[in-house]
Amino acid sequence: MLIKNVGTMNNGKNIVKDGLVLWLDGKDFTNNPQTNPLLDRSGQGNNGTPNGFAYTTSSGSDEKGGIVFEGVDDCVKLEGTSTIGINPLDLDDSFSISLLAKFNTTEAAYLVSNYQGTSPYLGNHINFYTTIEGGKIQIKAQIDDNVHPTNCAGSSLNINEWYYLTLVRDKGVTLKIYVNEIEDISETDVTTGSILSNRDWVISGRIYDGNYRYFNGELKDIKFYNRALSSTEITQNYNATK
Repeated sequence: MLIKNVGTMNNGKNIVKDGLVLWLDGKDFTNNPQTNPLLDRSGQGNNGTPNGFAYTTSSGSDEKGGIVFEGVDDCVKLEGTSTIGINPLDLDDSFSISLLAKFNTTEAAYLVSNYQGTSPYLGNHINFYTTIEGGKIQIKAQIDDNVHPTNCAGSSLNINEWYYLTLVRDKGVTLKIYVNEIEDISETDVTTGSILSNRDWVISGRIYDGNYRYFNGELKDIKFYNRALSSTEITQNYNATK
């Protein structure tokens, strides 16, 4: 089932807030005046810094609550600058990441990543990304402690259609991807060591020498939780996008 009516976001009253450490809903992102920073509505102060945007409706805000990435160098960097004395974006235990996504082209891309390094796969990280399989976009995820990676490969997705995508790690149990409110794939979490080391997050692309894989499409309602959401909670957040 696809999401048909996401032209504007709701006021957030019905979303799950327990464990919410980042919420970029896109509503305050505008082209005129040019928005910087992108405000975190979770209350944790993890604002995003837009980079590369031309501040037009093809590279900036769609003026309907969406962030449009052109696939060349547009991204939002999250530095985890919390005011509570810790970095709440160090999701080294159970976590959930969710977002609304629409793909403009059939290209491999990174939606959300905290990867930093000179090898495309090695190192402690969380990646929520897509590859191209059989000419179709396939949603994937990987967490890695540099020794024991856990990988998920989900369903094929269409371009020009909205999807509500959620990545859920129940540490030591499972790594799951939900498409809209439906569990799409579940794998056993075999990653036993640390997956983070105070690394900055990038929305659209990854920090890697020479191969950033920027996203070409539109994102809304980006949320990070420092715990695993239940299927009921994912349905609640999904319904809040309608």
